[in-house]
Amino acid sequence: MKKLISIKRDKLIKVSSYVKKFTLPTKVYFPIDKSVKLNINAKKIKKGQKLYDLHNASYYSSVSGELSGLIWKKDETNNPTLYLSIINDFKEEKGKLINHNANYYLTTFCSFLLPTLEILKNQKILYFNAIKDDPYDVSVVAYFKENAESLLETLDFLRNYLHSKEVHIFLKENATECIEALSKFLGMYPFISLVFVPDLYPIGDDSVLEEYLKIPNLKTLKIVDLMYLQAAIINNEPLEETYVTISGDLVDEPCIVKVKIGTLAQELINEIKPCQNLSKVWVNGFFKGHLLDLDEVVITAQISSLIFSKEETKKENPCISCGKCLECCPKNCNPIKGERQNCISCGLCTYICPSHINFKERNTYE
Repeated sequence: MKKLISIKRDKLIKVSSYVKKFTLPTKVYFPIDKSVKLNINAKKIKKGQKLYDLHNASYYSSVSGELSGLIWKKDETNNPTLYLSIINDFKEEKGKLINHNANYYLTTFCSFLLPTLEILKNQKILYFNAIKDDPYDVSVVAYFKENAESLLETLDFLRNYLHSKEVHIFLKENATECIEALSKFLGMYPFISLVFVPDLYPIGDDSVLEEYLKIPNLKTLKIVDLMYLQAAIINNEPLEETYVTISGDLVDEPCIVKVKIGTLAQELINEIKPCQNLSKVWVNGFFKGHLLDLDEVVITAQISSLIFSKEETKKENPCISCGKCLECCPKNCNPIKGERQNCISCGLCTYICPSHINFKERNTYE
């Protein structure tokens, strides 16, 4: 395989595992389609109530309140998306919990993950990919610190549910805080072990990890999968909150925020005030993420970092045919020729380009 690279971190961009909470948004937003039929008979919404099904997934309200209407925003990949908004009444009213077993809540709240679990079924080893490749995204640290024991309990449940003999958790060898959090409880789970990999990029991608560890046809559960599964299996509820890293060279007080899914990023930033006059944000990092207007961004479970940088964009210059993008691509793509068949959207071609060509934002290539 091609040599993986060590990312040189910008010393002006600091990160912190200090956790703040913002769980009282005035409104929450959920992606919807005009063809969707709401599973709601009344205007009043309860926390955890099912709203609708869309693209093989079910959406549940993270607050109690009332339906507000529809609005267009951008999603985390910069695509225009229609959202259903709900006004928060701040009462946190929940529906009555029926006494079902964990299997029921797994299939109810994580129906979109059932095809993935079916693929993983009967594998000798269940793999959990807990690697965070982005050097400025530390949200997983807060998740592991606050949920280490229940996370391991969830994995042990899945080991039995999927008829696996062992569970291997992939982590970078320098993920010290995550390792320490898990190590406190690992002794209670003899069939779960940690597997360490070097801090190289983009080793967190399954296809790269498969080649590096020489594990044929590697299939893994990801961090966001475990968040949904843990909420369902342990808490018997849909996932309502997530963790987001706030950082960047414009941020005075970097932190991780535990926030309601559906919160408008602008309201979150106004509340925690990490710095002043923020309008643009890198969603999910410089490498794989996109630069968006802050007021367009809605926090979903797929968003794990908001990076505010002084140098928002660099002026693109004509290609000088240096070949660096081809040399660095871990999947042997040629970005200049538009070869993206095996592209994993790691962003290395954009990162390495001396002409500052933003390949990941291009639909066509020269």
